Parts: sequence; C-alpha cells; structure tokens
Amino acid sequence: MRVTRAARSRVFPIQHVSELPYPPGTSPFRIKGNVYRYVKEIHQEWVPGGVASVEAALDDAQLRDFYRTSFLAGGWYDYLPLVLIESVAAELMGTDGESYLTAAGRRLADRDLGGLYRLLLRFTSPENAMERMAGVYRQYYNFGRSEVTLIEGGAEARIHGMPAIVVQLYRTVATAFVIRLVELAGAKKPRGEWTDPVPCGTQDGVPLVSASSVLRWKR
Repeated sequence: MRVTRAARSRVFPIQHVSELPYPPGTSPFRIKGNVYRYVKEIHQEWVPGGVASVEAALDDAQLRDFYRTSFLAGGWYDYLPLVLIESVAAELMGTDGESYLTAAGRRLADRDLGGLYRLLLRFTSPENAMERMAGVYRQYYNFGRSEVTLIEGGAEARIHGMPAIVVQLYRTVATAFVIRLVELAGAKKPRGEWTDPVPCGTQDGVPLVSASSVLRWKR
C-alpha cells in the first residue's frame, strides 16, 4: 500500500524524498538512535498494521531501506527523513500531524521520565526541570544548540541552527515533551507559545532557522 499524502502541512512541509537536501541516511544532521527506536515503537502500537504498514507505505526505496535500519539506541542517524516517515504514519492513522506529534511527545516524556527519575521530579521544581533542558538537547542532537532562561512564571527557550524543513516537527514534539516534564515537576496548567522561525544561515547547504518559545505555568 502506498499512501497518497494530503496537502503540505505546517508540521510536514515536504512530501517526497526528492525534497530532502540529502538522500535518506546521509545528511550530517544526526539524532540519537533512541529516537528512531521510539518512533518505530509508536508505529507498532498506534498505526494500523504497525511498522510493516508504515514501511509498505513509504514511496521511495531509499527511504524504506533507511526505515528498516536496526537503530542502535546510542548511535547517530539522519534526522531529516523523519519528517517524511512521520507524515506517512499520521496519514495511516487518519489524524492530523500536529495532534499525532503532540501525543507522541507526551508519551515520550512519560517513557523517558519514568521510574526513578519520575519519582525524583516530585522533589524538584518546574524551574529546575527546565534548567536541565539544554543538556537534554545535547544528548539527542549533534547540531544546533538550545538555551533556556527562567522568567517570571515560566521559562523562555531558544533553539538555534535547526534545519528549516524539520523545525515545526521539532517544536511540536518538544513542546509536548516539556509541558509533560513540568507537569510531573508540579506545574499547573502549563502552556507554550512559539515565535515564527527566523532564518539564521546555512550548514552544509541546508537552510537553518532559529525560534523561541515561552512556557508559562502556575504553581
């Protein structure tokens, strides 16, 4: 089965491998394999037909080969194909991309912040949890940088050097993840707002952007 995708959306601005700046698996913009392992876990649980259904729906042989990779949790893998892979997953589920990615971001937080760390969050604060987010970014991405500044009643986060084609995907998942993080640390009614991305040059021929978000909560 090949999926005919709907019109381009805010979170999925490209529709075909030909619009990627590098063939799948070869770009220098890398993310930890733990992320792809989680993505395929979500596909297996949420998508009708699971991983096999997603693979069959990918309309390019190189993209299918990349998706078949046995991703190692500590390895580094091309981030850019994820925008096409997740677009197909959302289509197979019959949902819009933003709702799908938001749900995935919250579930990722519940998974990664489970067990002992989740218990420790009860003894910290939303402010302390946010201050650690820049370090979390460096654990997942080999490019760009993240900065977090505490403000009255919340925090401001800035991302620099994100490839433009994945910035909406990134910030949708990241917002859901962070909102769940501060909820677990005791924040009430957290909400986040992003500025529009601003061009900030290129790297290896790929247009980059910066963007800021403000997250506010009650105690």
